[in-house]
Amino acid sequence: MNPCPIFVEPWWNWHPPVGVFIGILAVVGILVPWLKGEKAHLRERMWWSILMIGCFALELRTIYIDQSQHDHEQERSRCEETAKFEAVVDQGRTINESQIKEQKEQEH
Repeated sequence: MNPCPIFVEPWWNWHPPVGVFIGILAVVGILVPWLKGEKAHLRERMWWSILMIGCFALELRTIYIDQSQHDHEQERSRCEETAKFEAVVDQGRTINESQIKEQKEQEH
């Protein structure tokens, strides 16, 4: 049995790489004033603002999910390293015990 649990991200935690939504936000932030400028109506400005805020919120979400995944990977790696180290220590104890038995048998 594996002493280190595997953390599986739920499907709703899927995310594109960090920076994608910031890139979309930058493109929207450049194109909207360039294409619409002062001709945009108040309602249209409101929708573009909502889109920009949404991109910003999605980017923050992506950053936090990515950090959480990284933390879980590091925790699993640490657990596996600890398990391997403990196996090496146990093997060393077994070797020492067998050497002590051999020495005692040779003395008798």
